[in-house]
Amino acid sequence: MADPLETLRVEASCSVCLEYLQDPVIIECGHNFCRRCITRWWAELVRDFPCPVCRKTSRHRALRPNRQLGNMVEAARQLRGAKRKAGEESRCQAHGQALARFCRDDQAPVCLLCEISHAHRAHALVPLDDAALEDLGPEEGFRNEGGIQG
Repeated sequence: MADPLETLRVEASCSVCLEYLQDPVIIECGHNFCRRCITRWWAELVRDFPCPVCRKTSRHRALRPNRQLGNMVEAARQLRGAKRKAGEESRCQAHGQALARFCRDDQAPVCLLCEISHAHRAHALVPLDDAALEDLGPEEGFRNEGGIQG
């Protein structure tokens, strides 16, 4: 199944420049483009103005601003940035690998390469998910597993 964030990125992109839409406009056939891209695409045309996607022609350079789509594009940009930042935060600073274990001795998450390194070889390591449940304590852990509502 396609990643919903990737689908959103594709839908929020201009099919001419392949970047996020900037100052999006909708043309007669219903396709959206950056105002700058479609203006350049049609720059030398005088009479018939074809859509770069479906080739349907229009007799006029009818460009209508699509402010709602512009707002959605901005939201997509922010989501993508937040996802990228979250991905960076869940990686080991030393190795760039995903954090998978929790070192009880150092009280810090570590990656699989850290686990086998000299620095952590003799330390008590547990899967990161287990450490998160233990950190909640018995009452919160039980509550999160559905045993207690509240």
